[in-house]
Amino acid sequence: MFADDADAHNAFLKERAWFSKAVQDVVLKAKRKRVRATPFVLGGAAEEVLVSLARKQKNDLVVVGYWGSATGSDIARIALGNIHGALLKAPRIPLLVVK
Repeated sequence: MFADDADAHNAFLKERAWFSKAVQDVVLKAKRKRVRATPFVLGGAAEEVLVSLARKQKNDLVVVGYWGSATGSDIARIALGNIHGALLKAPRIPLLVVK
C-alpha cells in the first residue's frame, strides 16, 4: 500500500518510464530485423482497447506477449486469458501470442 497519493503517483511514473523504455527496446529490435512496429501506450480495459486498436489499424498480424508462468497467480492467468480470448474471439484479427 502507498502512504499517500504522492507515493502512488511516483510509483506510477517509475513504472511508466520502465515500460516506455521496454517498448522502445522492442521497437528497435524489430527495426534491426526490418520489421515495422508501431508502439502504442493506451489506457482503458485491455480487452476493449486492444480489439478496438487492432480493428482500426488493420494490421497483418497482432503480436501480444505472455510473460506469466505456471507459478503465476490465478488472477494473472485469468486476466491474460481474458485479453487473449477477446482478441481470439474478434473476427478477422490475426493473432500471435509469444511467451
